[in-house]
Amino acid sequence: MMKTLSGYILILLLLPVFILCAFQTVDEARQVKSLNEILDKKIKIQDVNLPQKSAIVDHNGALISNIPGSESRLYLESRNIPPFLKNIFIVSEDRHFYTHPGFDLYAIGRAMAVNLKSHGISQGASTITQQLARNVFLSQQRTYNRKLSEVLYAYQLERSFSKKKILELYLNAIYFQNGAYGIEAAAQKYFNKHIQQLTKGEQAFLAAIPNNPTLYDPLKHFNFTKARQVRLIDQLRASG
Repeated sequence: MMKTLSGYILILLLLPVFILCAFQTVDEARQVKSLNEILDKKIKIQDVNLPQKSAIVDHNGALISNIPGSESRLYLESRNIPPFLKNIFIVSEDRHFYTHPGFDLYAIGRAMAVNLKSHGISQGASTITQQLARNVFLSQQRTYNRKLSEVLYAYQLERSFSKKKILELYLNAIYFQNGAYGIEAAAQKYFNKHIQQLTKGEQAFLAAIPNNPTLYDPLKHFNFTKARQVRLIDQLRASG
């Protein structure tokens, strides 16, 4: 009887302490912000505006003359970009594009292992979304700090836009050497045609350039560009 009574007294004494702890825990939980909330505050992505050059056209919409801006770019919406060209970049640059959240953990782990062996940053493991983040928001500097920023910006891009829009932005943002930014400017620069008029072989030739625009500059290193074009076509065949 005394033990039972002592137990009830102990419960009554501890109950206010328990209630106080519960209220404090709830209050602390309300103040804890999720990762998404922190990123929304620190990295605000409402829109991505890529600079373009102005153009003079006739009353039928035919091009008369271009007025160059800071970057030679002619923006194309996704529906005007050939599916074959999209597939080339996905197969060669980011095969998990449609399933990852902006970054590929397996690819990052593999790159880190290679980099530790080489005591530097020889591999970046950047997805298409990370490359877009780097081209639009960050520098080309190869540091671990920038790589972390790249991952965070890529994650925010994936939360802000559809995969279709991200691929569209990417294909309009990438550099094709000799002042050409984006696939339409590159098509006009190297073939004097619109991207929709190019053969699949010509599209693959253009897709060979952005991986390393200096090395695969078709005006200076045509044979290198041609060799990479063949490798891209082989990758497409291998992937079905």
